[in-house]
Amino acid sequence: MGIRRLLATLGLLAVPPLGLGYAFESLVRRNLYRTGPYQRGVPEATGVPFEQVRFWTADGQELEGWLFHGGSSQEEPATILFMHGTNYNASDMWATEERARLFGGFMRGIGCRLFVFDYRGYGANDGQASEQGTYLDAEGALAYLHNRREIDPARIVFYGFSMGTGVAVELVLREPCAGLVLRAPFTSIRDLVH
Repeated sequence: MGIRRLLATLGLLAVPPLGLGYAFESLVRRNLYRTGPYQRGVPEATGVPFEQVRFWTADGQELEGWLFHGGSSQEEPATILFMHGTNYNASDMWATEERARLFGGFMRGIGCRLFVFDYRGYGANDGQASEQGTYLDAEGALAYLHNRREIDPARIVFYGFSMGTGVAVELVLREPCAGLVLRAPFTSIRDLVH
């Protein structure tokens, strides 16, 4: 067998695995990064003071977030940076009257600030959701909080829910925080998409 024929045969043998890899990546992206129906809701219905903000990621993606102001006047409140899961949007927390009431009660009870945001491709944000994108988005959210004078960076807690637990763990590997909360973490990609 000549060298050309050998290379051609090896090239043909490489096509199926490459095709399977692409198909798997496409399937994971379609199932893992489901954005769910977007319902803006009315954050005012929570009864908690908040700011609706825009911030940018290191790669120039503009994102939307909400900073809810909780806490007592006795001490500087901690700030929770919340990273939501797949098939959710940040505004799902106050999308209905009942959810807004429960969220407001939760915020009054914890005595902290809470910053929630949507990843690229989620909520009203442009862009395509991806694993790397969620990491950049979380870093952008943290950078936004670090630039707020009233927020002590040493009192920021990372809170991840479902898919957001992976984002929170990746963020804690890159940036220090006061604490890490993982709610409904996943053990594998298969568990997460099912």
